[in-house]
Amino acid sequence: MFHTVNSFFIIFYGKDIKLRNKKNFQTVIIWIDRKSIFEETFYIMISLGGSFFYLRCMKRYLTLFIGFFLLLIFEEINAQENNYWSIHQGAKAALNGSAVLAKNENYSASYYNPGILPFIKDNSVSLSVVTYFANTINLENGAGENMPLKQTYLEAVPQNLFGIIQVSKDQKWVFSYAILNTLYSNISLNTKTEKKGDYSLVNPGDEYYLGSYNYSNRMREDWYGFAAGYKVNSRFGIGLGLYGVIKNIRLNQTMNANVIDYNRNNQISNTLASSYSNETLNYFSFGLLTKVGFNYNLEKLKFGFTITTPLLNTNFFGQAWINRSLLYNGLDATNNDVNQLSFQEKINTINKKPWVFDFGATYTFSKTELSVRLAHYTAIDKYNLLNAADFDTSSVFDQIEAFGVPQLANKSVTNIGLGVIQNITKKTDLYLGFNTDYNNFDATNFDRYKDFVPTISNWDFYHYAAGLSHKLTFFELSYGLSFMHSNTLNEQQLVNLSQPTEEYYLFGEPTYTMNSKVARFNLHVGFTYYF
Repeated sequence: MFHTVNSFFIIFYGKDIKLRNKKNFQTVIIWIDRKSIFEETFYIMISLGGSFFYLRCMKRYLTLFIGFFLLLIFEEINAQENNYWSIHQGAKAALNGSAVLAKNENYSASYYNPGILPFIKDNSVSLSVVTYFANTINLENGAGENMPLKQTYLEAVPQNLFGIIQVSKDQKWVFSYAILNTLYSNISLNTKTEKKGDYSLVNPGDEYYLGSYNYSNRMREDWYGFAAGYKVNSRFGIGLGLYGVIKNIRLNQTMNANVIDYNRNNQISNTLASSYSNETLNYFSFGLLTKVGFNYNLEKLKFGFTITTPLLNTNFFGQAWINRSLLYNGLDATNNDVNQLSFQEKINTINKKPWVFDFGATYTFSKTELSVRLAHYTAIDKYNLLNAADFDTSSVFDQIEAFGVPQLANKSVTNIGLGVIQNITKKTDLYLGFNTDYNNFDATNFDRYKDFVPTISNWDFYHYAAGLSHKLTFFELSYGLSFMHSNTLNEQQLVNLSQPTEEYYLFGEPTYTMNSKVARFNLHVGFTYYF
Protein backbone atom coordinates (compact mmCIF):
# COMPACT_ATOMS: atom_id res chain seq x y z
CA MET A 1 0.00 0.00 0.00
CA PHE A 2 1.15 3.57 -0.76
CA HIS A 3 1.69 5.66 2.39
CA THR A 4 1.86 9.44 1.82
CA VAL A 5 3.38 9.91 5.28
CA ASN A 6 6.50 8.09 4.02
CA SER A 7 6.52 9.99 0.76
CA PHE A 8 7.59 13.31 -0.61
CA PHE A 9 5.62 14.98 -3.34
CA ILE A 10 5.95 17.61 -6.04
CA ILE A 11 3.01 19.85 -6.95
CA PHE A 12 2.55 21.76 -10.20
CA TYR A 13 -0.34 24.22 -10.25
CA GLY A 14 -1.50 26.51 -12.99
CA LYS A 15 -4.53 27.96 -14.68
CA ASP A 16 -3.93 25.96 -17.85
CA ILE A 17 -1.64 22.95 -17.51
CA LYS A 18 -1.82 20.84 -20.66
CA LEU A 19 -0.76 17.35 -21.55
CA ARG A 20 -0.01 16.19 -25.07
CA ASN A 21 -3.56 14.88 -25.39
CA LYS A 22 -4.75 18.50 -24.94
CA LYS A 23 -6.76 17.72 -21.81
CA ASN A 24 -6.48 20.45 -19.18
CA PHE A 25 -5.71 19.93 -15.49
CA GLN A 26 -5.64 22.45 -12.69
CA THR A 27 -3.23 20.50 -10.47
CA VAL A 28 -0.61 17.81 -11.07
CA ILE A 29 0.85 15.97 -8.04
CA ILE A 30 3.65 13.39 -8.05
CA TRP A 31 4.18 11.24 -4.93
CA ILE A 32 7.44 9.30 -4.67
CA ASP A 33 7.79 6.70 -1.92
CA ARG A 34 10.69 7.86 0.25
CA LYS A 35 11.77 4.42 1.46
CA SER A 36 11.77 2.88 -2.00
CA ILE A 37 14.31 5.42 -3.24
CA PHE A 38 17.05 3.39 -1.54
CA GLU A 39 15.93 0.17 -3.24
CA GLU A 40 16.30 -1.08 -6.78
CA THR A 41 12.56 -0.61 -7.38
CA PHE A 42 10.70 2.58 -6.45
CA TYR A 43 7.00 3.43 -6.37
CA ILE A 44 5.31 6.51 -7.80
CA MET A 45 1.71 7.73 -7.71
CA ILE A 46 0.53 10.55 -9.98
CA SER A 47 -2.61 12.63 -9.56
CA LEU A 48 -3.91 14.41 -12.66
CA GLY A 49 -7.00 16.47 -11.97
CA GLY A 50 -8.50 13.85 -9.66
CA SER A 51 -7.37 10.75 -11.58
CA PHE A 52 -4.66 8.59 -9.95
CA PHE A 53 -1.97 6.45 -11.56
CA TYR A 54 0.22 4.00 -9.60
CA LEU A 55 3.59 3.02 -11.09
CA ARG A 56 6.41 0.67 -10.19
CA CYS A 57 9.76 1.48 -11.85
CA MET A 58 13.41 0.51 -11.70
CA LYS A 59 15.55 3.02 -9.79
CA ARG A 60 17.92 3.51 -12.71
CA TYR A 61 15.05 5.09 -14.68
CA LEU A 62 13.94 7.57 -12.00
CA THR A 63 15.75 10.55 -13.53
CA LEU A 64 14.35 9.78 -16.98
CA PHE A 65 10.85 9.30 -15.62
CA ILE A 66 10.70 12.63 -13.79
CA GLY A 67 12.40 14.48 -16.60
CA PHE A 68 10.22 13.32 -19.43
CA PHE A 69 7.05 13.54 -17.35
CA LEU A 70 7.80 17.22 -16.81
CA LEU A 71 8.39 17.57 -20.56
CA LEU A 72 4.90 16.19 -21.18
CA ILE A 73 3.34 18.68 -18.80
CA PHE A 74 5.00 21.86 -19.95
CA GLU A 75 4.44 22.61 -23.61
CA GLU A 76 6.16 26.01 -23.46
CA ILE A 77 9.69 26.72 -22.31
CA ASN A 78 10.13 30.41 -22.26
CA ALA A 79 14.20 36.37 -23.55
CA GLN A 80 15.79 39.01 -26.50
CA GLU A 81 16.12 38.47 -30.22
CA ASN A 82 19.88 38.85 -30.77
CA ASN A 83 21.70 37.98 -27.53
CA TYR A 84 23.55 34.78 -26.67
CA TRP A 85 23.29 35.04 -22.86
CA SER A 86 19.75 36.27 -22.45
CA ILE A 87 18.85 32.96 -20.76
CA HIS A 88 21.09 31.21 -18.22
CA GLN A 89 20.75 27.48 -17.85
CA GLY A 90 19.73 26.86 -14.26
CA ALA A 91 19.13 29.08 -11.28
CA LYS A 92 22.68 28.67 -9.97
CA ALA A 93 24.22 29.79 -13.26
CA ALA A 94 21.88 32.78 -13.39
CA LEU A 95 22.82 33.84 -9.85
CA ASN A 96 26.55 33.25 -10.44
CA GLY A 97 26.95 35.37 -13.58
CA SER A 98 26.99 32.22 -15.71
CA ALA A 99 30.59 31.66 -14.52
CA VAL A 100 30.19 27.89 -14.12
CA LEU A 101 32.55 26.59 -16.79
CA ALA A 102 35.30 25.36 -14.46
CA LYS A 103 33.25 24.14 -11.50
CA ASN A 104 29.66 23.06 -11.79
CA GLU A 105 28.68 20.22 -9.50
CA ASN A 106 25.17 19.74 -10.83
CA TYR A 107 22.98 19.05 -13.83
CA SER A 108 23.72 22.04 -16.10
CA ALA A 109 27.33 20.90 -16.66
CA SER A 110 26.05 18.95 -19.68
CA TYR A 111 25.39 22.30 -21.38
CA TYR A 112 28.16 24.52 -20.01
CA ASN A 113 31.01 22.01 -19.96
CA PRO A 114 30.47 18.25 -20.39
CA GLY A 115 34.08 17.77 -19.27
CA ILE A 116 32.86 18.35 -15.68
CA LEU A 117 30.37 15.47 -15.83
CA PRO A 118 32.71 12.69 -14.61
CA PHE A 119 33.37 14.65 -11.40
CA ILE A 120 29.68 14.79 -10.45
CA LYS A 121 29.02 12.24 -7.73
CA ASP A 122 25.23 11.95 -7.63
CA ASN A 123 22.41 11.06 -9.98
CA SER A 124 20.06 14.01 -10.24
CA VAL A 125 17.18 15.56 -12.11
CA SER A 126 16.34 19.25 -12.02
CA LEU A 127 13.84 21.82 -13.17
CA SER A 128 14.61 25.51 -13.35
CA VAL A 129 11.85 28.12 -13.45
CA VAL A 130 12.17 31.83 -14.14
CA THR A 131 9.48 34.43 -13.52
CA TYR A 132 9.92 37.62 -15.51
CA PHE A 133 8.28 40.64 -14.02
CA ALA A 134 8.51 44.40 -14.65
CA ASN A 135 9.78 43.57 -18.11
CA THR A 136 9.66 46.85 -20.01
CA ILE A 137 10.63 48.00 -23.51
CA ASN A 138 10.61 51.71 -24.36
CA LEU A 139 11.77 52.77 -27.83
CA GLU A 140 11.86 56.56 -27.76
CA ASN A 141 11.10 58.04 -31.20
CA GLY A 142 10.76 54.47 -32.43
CA ALA A 143 7.86 55.25 -34.81
CA GLY A 144 8.65 58.93 -35.38
CA GLU A 145 9.53 62.10 -33.52
CA ASN A 146 7.92 61.92 -30.06
CA MET A 147 6.22 58.67 -31.04
CA PRO A 148 7.53 55.96 -28.66
CA LEU A 149 6.87 52.24 -28.89
CA LYS A 150 6.32 50.58 -25.51
CA GLN A 151 5.67 47.15 -24.06
CA THR A 152 5.31 45.83 -20.50
CA TYR A 153 4.56 42.20 -19.72
CA LEU A 154 4.82 39.38 -17.16
CA GLU A 155 5.67 35.71 -17.72
CA ALA A 156 6.28 32.68 -15.53
CA VAL A 157 7.60 29.59 -17.31
CA PRO A 158 9.83 26.52 -16.85
CA GLN A 159 13.21 27.25 -18.35
CA ASN A 160 15.14 24.02 -18.65
CA LEU A 161 15.43 20.40 -17.60
CA PHE A 162 18.61 18.40 -16.97
CA GLY A 163 19.35 14.93 -15.68
CA ILE A 164 22.45 12.94 -14.75
CA ILE A 165 22.15 9.23 -15.45
CA GLN A 166 24.23 6.06 -15.12
CA VAL A 167 26.67 7.35 -12.53
CA SER A 168 28.85 4.79 -10.77
CA LYS A 169 31.79 5.30 -8.42
CA ASP A 170 33.59 2.41 -10.11
CA GLN A 171 33.17 3.77 -13.62
CA LYS A 172 34.74 6.71 -15.40
CA TRP A 173 31.78 7.49 -17.66
CA VAL A 174 28.87 9.79 -16.83
CA PHE A 175 25.92 10.45 -19.11
CA SER A 176 23.43 13.29 -19.11
CA TYR A 177 20.42 14.51 -21.03
CA ALA A 178 19.26 18.11 -21.45
CA ILE A 179 16.10 19.84 -22.62
CA LEU A 180 16.68 23.57 -22.58
CA ASN A 181 15.71 26.90 -24.07
CA THR A 182 18.50 29.23 -25.20
CA LEU A 183 16.40 31.98 -26.78
CA TYR A 184 12.93 33.29 -26.14
CA SER A 185 11.69 36.65 -27.33
CA ASN A 186 8.09 37.78 -27.42
CA ILE A 187 7.92 41.41 -28.56
CA SER A 188 4.69 43.19 -29.47
CA LEU A 189 4.68 46.92 -30.32
CA ASN A 190 2.11 49.13 -32.00
CA THR A 191 1.12 52.76 -32.47
CA LYS A 192 -1.02 54.99 -34.68
CA THR A 193 -1.25 58.67 -35.54
CA GLU A 194 -3.73 61.10 -37.05
CA LYS A 195 -2.75 64.63 -38.09
CA LYS A 196 -3.44 67.42 -40.53
CA GLY A 197 -0.98 68.94 -43.02
CA ASP A 198 -0.10 69.55 -46.65
CA TYR A 199 1.08 66.14 -47.89
CA SER A 200 0.20 66.49 -51.59
CA LEU A 201 1.82 68.68 -54.20
CA VAL A 202 -1.03 68.10 -56.64
CA ASN A 203 -3.85 68.82 -54.22
CA PRO A 204 -3.93 72.38 -52.78
CA GLY A 205 -4.55 72.85 -49.07
CA ASP A 206 -4.23 70.55 -46.10
CA GLU A 207 -5.12 66.87 -45.98
CA TYR A 208 -5.50 64.35 -43.17
CA TYR A 209 -2.84 61.72 -42.61
CA LEU A 210 -3.65 58.39 -40.89
CA GLY A 211 -0.75 56.10 -40.14
CA SER A 212 -0.23 52.95 -38.08
CA TYR A 213 2.56 50.51 -37.24
CA ASN A 214 2.32 47.02 -35.72
CA TYR A 215 5.17 44.67 -34.87
CA SER A 216 4.80 41.22 -33.36
CA ASN A 217 7.61 38.68 -33.20
CA ARG A 218 7.77 35.49 -31.17
CA MET A 219 11.18 33.86 -31.48
CA ARG A 220 12.53 30.86 -29.62
CA GLU A 221 15.33 28.33 -29.83
CA ASP A 222 15.30 24.99 -28.01
CA TRP A 223 18.06 22.44 -27.60
CA TYR A 224 17.50 18.70 -27.09
CA GLY A 225 20.46 16.45 -26.54
CA PHE A 226 22.75 14.15 -24.65
CA ALA A 227 26.25 14.54 -23.26
CA ALA A 228 28.90 12.15 -22.02
CA GLY A 229 31.92 12.78 -19.78
CA TYR A 230 35.01 10.65 -19.27
CA LYS A 231 37.43 10.90 -16.34
CA VAL A 232 40.95 10.56 -17.75
CA ASN A 233 42.43 10.75 -14.27
CA SER A 234 41.63 12.32 -10.91
CA ARG A 235 42.37 15.82 -12.25
CA PHE A 236 41.38 15.78 -15.91
CA GLY A 237 38.03 15.15 -17.57
CA ILE A 238 36.77 15.45 -21.13
CA GLY A 239 33.22 15.49 -22.48
CA LEU A 240 31.17 15.62 -25.64
CA GLY A 241 27.62 16.87 -26.16
CA LEU A 242 25.38 16.38 -29.20
CA TYR A 243 22.36 18.66 -29.55
CA GLY A 244 19.48 19.05 -31.92
CA VAL A 245 18.60 22.74 -32.27
CA ILE A 246 15.07 23.84 -33.18
CA LYS A 247 14.40 27.49 -34.01
CA ASN A 248 10.99 29.06 -34.52
CA ILE A 249 10.11 32.58 -35.71
CA ARG A 250 6.56 33.94 -35.88
CA LEU A 251 6.86 37.46 -37.31
CA ASN A 252 4.22 39.91 -38.43
CA GLN A 253 5.15 43.52 -39.22
CA THR A 254 2.53 45.81 -40.77
CA MET A 255 2.58 49.49 -41.77
CA ASN A 256 -0.47 51.31 -43.10
CA ALA A 257 -0.85 54.95 -44.26
CA ASN A 258 -3.58 56.99 -45.92
CA VAL A 259 -3.80 60.62 -47.08
CA ILE A 260 -7.42 61.78 -47.10
CA ASP A 261 -9.03 64.96 -48.41
CA TYR A 262 -11.86 65.52 -45.92
CA ASN A 263 -14.45 68.30 -46.07
CA ARG A 264 -16.01 68.80 -42.65
CA ASN A 265 -18.87 70.93 -44.02
CA ASN A 266 -20.39 68.29 -46.26
CA GLN A 267 -18.58 65.33 -44.64
CA ILE A 268 -17.21 64.12 -47.95
CA SER A 269 -13.87 62.28 -47.89
CA ASN A 270 -11.61 61.27 -50.74
CA THR A 271 -8.57 59.02 -50.35
CA LEU A 272 -5.78 60.69 -52.30
CA ALA A 273 -3.09 58.13 -51.54
CA SER A 274 -2.68 54.88 -49.65
CA SER A 275 0.21 52.63 -48.75
CA TYR A 276 0.32 49.20 -47.18
CA SER A 277 3.38 47.15 -46.23
CA ASN A 278 3.36 43.71 -44.65
CA GLU A 279 6.06 41.22 -43.64
CA THR A 280 4.94 37.82 -42.36
CA LEU A 281 7.28 34.94 -41.62
CA ASN A 282 6.47 31.56 -40.09
CA TYR A 283 9.84 29.85 -39.82
CA PHE A 284 10.96 26.46 -38.49
CA SER A 285 14.50 25.09 -38.74
CA PHE A 286 16.36 22.10 -37.36
CA GLY A 287 20.07 21.45 -37.13
CA LEU A 288 22.77 19.63 -35.19
CA LEU A 289 25.81 20.87 -33.31
CA THR A 290 28.40 19.44 -30.96
CA LYS A 291 30.15 20.78 -27.87
CA VAL A 292 33.55 19.50 -26.70
CA GLY A 293 34.55 20.24 -23.10
CA PHE A 294 37.70 19.94 -20.99
CA ASN A 295 38.07 20.28 -17.23
CA TYR A 296 41.31 20.34 -15.21
CA ASN A 297 41.37 20.40 -11.42
CA LEU A 298 44.17 21.46 -9.13
CA GLU A 299 43.78 21.57 -5.36
CA LYS A 300 42.13 24.99 -5.21
CA LEU A 301 42.13 26.11 -8.82
CA LYS A 302 39.96 24.65 -11.58
CA PHE A 303 39.92 25.37 -15.32
CA GLY A 304 37.30 24.73 -17.97
CA PHE A 305 37.34 25.12 -21.74
CA THR A 306 34.76 24.27 -24.41
CA ILE A 307 34.45 24.51 -28.17
CA THR A 308 31.03 24.58 -29.82
CA THR A 309 30.75 23.90 -33.54
CA PRO A 310 28.57 25.78 -36.05
CA LEU A 311 25.16 24.35 -36.87
CA LEU A 312 24.69 21.63 -39.44
CA ASN A 313 21.31 22.27 -41.10
CA THR A 314 19.01 19.40 -42.02
CA ASN A 315 16.66 20.80 -44.65
CA PHE A 316 14.25 17.88 -44.64
CA PHE A 317 12.96 19.17 -41.28
CA GLY A 318 12.97 22.93 -41.89
CA GLN A 319 10.08 24.78 -43.51
CA ALA A 320 8.88 28.38 -43.78
CA TRP A 321 5.88 30.36 -44.98
CA ILE A 322 6.47 33.97 -46.02
CA ASN A 323 4.52 36.90 -47.32
CA ARG A 324 6.10 40.28 -48.04
CA SER A 325 4.16 42.92 -49.90
CA LEU A 326 4.22 46.64 -50.63
CA LEU A 327 1.09 48.15 -52.20
CA TYR A 328 1.15 51.87 -52.96
CA ASN A 329 -1.34 54.13 -54.69
CA GLY A 330 0.50 57.45 -54.83
CA LEU A 331 -0.31 61.12 -54.92
CA ASP A 332 1.76 61.60 -58.05
CA ALA A 333 0.43 59.79 -61.12
CA THR A 334 4.00 59.09 -62.28
CA ASN A 335 4.64 57.11 -59.08
CA ASN A 336 1.34 55.31 -58.90
CA ASP A 337 0.40 51.66 -58.33
CA VAL A 338 3.71 50.37 -56.98
CA ASN A 339 3.21 46.69 -56.17
CA GLN A 340 5.86 44.33 -54.88
CA LEU A 341 4.88 40.86 -53.77
CA SER A 342 6.60 37.73 -52.56
CA PHE A 343 4.58 34.79 -51.29
CA GLN A 344 5.85 31.25 -50.69
CA GLU A 345 4.93 28.15 -48.70
CA LYS A 346 6.91 25.13 -47.50
CA ILE A 347 10.31 26.47 -48.48
CA ASN A 348 13.58 25.12 -47.06
CA THR A 349 15.11 27.08 -44.19
CA ILE A 350 18.64 27.97 -43.11
CA ASN A 351 19.89 28.71 -39.59
CA LYS A 352 23.49 29.52 -38.74
CA LYS A 353 25.38 29.39 -35.43
CA PRO A 354 28.94 30.63 -34.79
CA TRP A 355 32.02 28.89 -33.52
CA VAL A 356 32.15 29.41 -29.74
CA PHE A 357 35.34 29.34 -27.66
CA ASP A 358 34.55 29.39 -23.94
CA PHE A 359 37.04 29.59 -21.05
CA GLY A 360 36.44 29.58 -17.30
CA ALA A 361 38.33 29.39 -14.02
CA THR A 362 37.34 28.99 -10.35
CA TYR A 363 39.50 29.55 -7.27
CA THR A 364 38.36 28.21 -3.90
CA PHE A 365 39.22 29.81 -0.58
CA SER A 366 38.16 28.38 2.77
CA LYS A 367 34.53 29.53 2.48
CA THR A 368 34.52 31.52 -0.75
CA GLU A 369 34.64 30.70 -4.44
CA LEU A 370 35.58 33.21 -7.13
CA SER A 371 34.75 32.34 -10.74
CA VAL A 372 35.29 33.99 -14.12
CA ARG A 373 34.09 33.09 -17.59
CA LEU A 374 35.09 34.47 -21.00
CA ALA A 375 33.21 33.37 -24.15
CA HIS A 376 33.97 34.43 -27.73
CA TYR A 377 31.43 34.00 -30.55
CA THR A 378 32.73 34.33 -34.11
CA ALA A 379 31.06 36.48 -36.78
CA ILE A 380 28.61 35.17 -39.37
CA ASP A 381 28.41 36.88 -42.77
CA LYS A 382 25.06 37.99 -44.18
CA TYR A 383 22.96 34.97 -45.08
CA ASN A 384 19.46 34.10 -46.27
CA LEU A 385 17.09 32.39 -43.86
CA LEU A 386 15.40 30.75 -46.85
CA ASN A 387 16.71 29.07 -49.96
CA ALA A 388 15.83 31.56 -52.73
CA ALA A 389 16.37 28.87 -55.36
CA ASP A 390 13.33 27.03 -54.00
CA PHE A 391 10.95 29.87 -54.85
CA ASP A 392 7.98 28.85 -56.96
CA THR A 393 7.51 31.47 -59.72
CA SER A 394 4.44 29.87 -61.29
CA SER A 395 2.07 32.26 -59.51
CA VAL A 396 -0.02 34.67 -61.59
CA PHE A 397 1.52 37.45 -59.51
CA ASP A 398 4.92 38.88 -60.40
CA GLN A 399 7.04 37.30 -57.69
CA ILE A 400 10.23 39.08 -56.61
CA GLU A 401 12.44 36.43 -55.00
CA ALA A 402 15.08 38.79 -53.55
CA PHE A 403 12.36 41.01 -52.08
CA GLY A 404 10.89 38.11 -50.11
CA VAL A 405 13.99 36.54 -48.57
CA PRO A 406 14.68 37.47 -44.91
CA GLN A 407 18.33 37.90 -44.01
CA LEU A 408 20.53 38.03 -40.92
CA ALA A 409 24.20 38.63 -40.08
CA ASN A 410 26.06 38.27 -36.79
CA LYS A 411 29.06 40.24 -35.58
CA SER A 412 31.68 38.70 -33.30
CA VAL A 413 30.88 39.01 -29.60
CA THR A 414 32.85 38.40 -26.40
CA ASN A 415 30.90 38.11 -23.14
CA ILE A 416 32.30 37.97 -19.61
CA GLY A 417 30.79 36.53 -16.44
CA LEU A 418 31.90 36.97 -12.81
CA GLY A 419 30.59 35.01 -9.84
CA VAL A 420 31.08 34.75 -6.08
CA ILE A 421 29.80 31.95 -3.83
CA GLN A 422 30.07 32.56 -0.08
CA ASN A 423 29.34 29.74 2.33
CA ILE A 424 27.09 31.05 5.15
CA THR A 425 26.20 27.87 7.00
CA LYS A 426 26.81 24.17 6.46
CA LYS A 427 23.81 23.94 4.15
CA THR A 428 23.40 27.49 2.82
CA ASP A 429 25.41 29.43 0.24
CA LEU A 430 25.14 33.04 -0.92
CA TYR A 431 25.45 33.71 -4.68
CA LEU A 432 26.47 36.98 -6.36
CA GLY A 433 26.92 37.43 -10.10
CA PHE A 434 27.48 39.83 -12.96
CA ASN A 435 27.71 39.27 -16.71
CA THR A 436 27.55 41.09 -20.00
CA ASP A 437 25.26 40.07 -22.85
CA TYR A 438 26.28 41.99 -25.94
CA ASN A 439 24.06 42.17 -29.00
CA ASN A 440 25.22 39.99 -31.90
CA PHE A 441 23.15 41.49 -34.75
CA ASP A 442 25.35 43.18 -37.37
CA ALA A 443 23.22 46.24 -38.20
CA THR A 444 25.89 47.67 -40.54
CA ASN A 445 24.89 45.10 -43.15
CA PHE A 446 21.26 46.21 -43.42
CA ASP A 447 18.88 49.06 -44.14
CA ARG A 448 15.66 48.26 -42.31
CA TYR A 449 13.67 50.29 -44.84
CA LYS A 450 14.79 48.17 -47.81
CA ASP A 451 15.86 44.81 -46.41
CA PHE A 452 13.72 42.02 -44.98
CA VAL A 453 15.15 41.81 -41.44
CA PRO A 454 13.10 39.60 -39.06
CA THR A 455 14.34 41.29 -35.85
CA ILE A 456 14.38 44.77 -34.32
CA SER A 457 16.53 44.46 -31.19
CA ASN A 458 20.06 45.84 -31.21
CA TRP A 459 20.65 46.04 -27.47
CA ASP A 460 23.63 45.34 -25.17
CA PHE A 461 22.56 44.04 -21.75
CA TYR A 462 24.17 43.96 -18.31
CA HIS A 463 23.01 41.42 -15.72
CA TYR A 464 23.29 41.65 -11.91
CA ALA A 465 22.17 38.80 -9.62
CA ALA A 466 22.03 37.66 -5.99
CA GLY A 467 20.48 34.64 -4.32
CA LEU A 468 20.73 31.68 -1.95
CA SER A 469 21.05 27.92 -2.22
CA HIS A 470 19.88 25.46 0.47
CA LYS A 471 20.96 21.82 0.59
CA LEU A 472 18.35 19.49 2.11
CA THR A 473 18.31 15.72 2.56
CA PHE A 474 17.22 14.81 -0.95
CA PHE A 475 16.88 18.21 -2.56
CA GLU A 476 18.69 21.40 -3.30
CA LEU A 477 16.67 24.59 -3.63
CA SER A 478 18.17 27.69 -5.26
CA TYR A 479 16.43 31.02 -5.61
CA GLY A 480 17.24 34.68 -6.09
CA LEU A 481 16.73 37.88 -8.08
CA SER A 482 18.46 39.31 -11.09
CA PHE A 483 18.19 42.60 -12.94
CA MET A 484 19.16 43.28 -16.53
CA HIS A 485 19.10 46.57 -18.42
CA SER A 486 20.10 48.16 -21.72
CA ASN A 487 20.28 51.79 -22.87
CA THR A 488 21.06 52.16 -26.57
CA LEU A 489 21.25 55.55 -28.29
CA ASN A 490 20.89 56.74 -31.89
CA GLU A 491 19.43 53.64 -33.50
CA GLN A 492 17.58 53.68 -36.81
CA GLN A 493 13.85 54.18 -36.36
CA LEU A 494 11.56 51.29 -37.20
CA VAL A 495 9.32 53.68 -39.12
CA ASN A 496 8.88 57.46 -39.33
CA LEU A 497 5.18 58.27 -39.21
CA SER A 498 5.83 61.83 -38.02
CA GLN A 499 7.34 62.94 -41.36
CA PRO A 500 5.55 61.06 -44.15
CA THR A 501 6.89 61.59 -47.66
CA GLU A 502 5.95 60.23 -51.07
CA GLU A 503 9.53 59.07 -51.66
CA TYR A 504 9.14 56.60 -48.77
CA TYR A 505 5.59 55.62 -49.66
CA LEU A 506 3.98 57.81 -46.96
CA PHE A 507 6.02 56.23 -44.14
CA GLY A 508 8.80 58.79 -43.95
CA GLU A 509 12.56 58.33 -44.02
CA PRO A 510 13.76 56.50 -40.85
CA THR A 511 16.34 58.57 -38.97
CA TYR A 512 18.94 57.55 -36.40
CA THR A 513 17.16 59.16 -33.45
CA MET A 514 15.67 56.14 -31.68
CA ASN A 515 16.82 55.56 -28.08
CA SER A 516 16.05 52.14 -26.60
CA LYS A 517 15.54 51.50 -22.89
CA VAL A 518 14.93 47.90 -21.87
CA ALA A 519 14.82 46.53 -18.32
CA ARG A 520 13.78 43.28 -16.68
CA PHE A 521 13.62 41.85 -13.17
CA ASN A 522 13.81 38.05 -12.88
CA LEU A 523 12.87 35.74 -10.04
CA HIS A 524 14.91 32.53 -10.40
CA VAL A 525 13.89 29.28 -8.75
CA GLY A 526 15.78 26.02 -9.24
CA PHE A 527 14.92 22.59 -7.86
CA THR A 528 17.26 19.58 -7.91
CA TYR A 529 16.48 16.10 -6.66
CA TYR A 530 19.44 13.80 -5.82
CA PHE A 531 19.21 10.03 -5.47
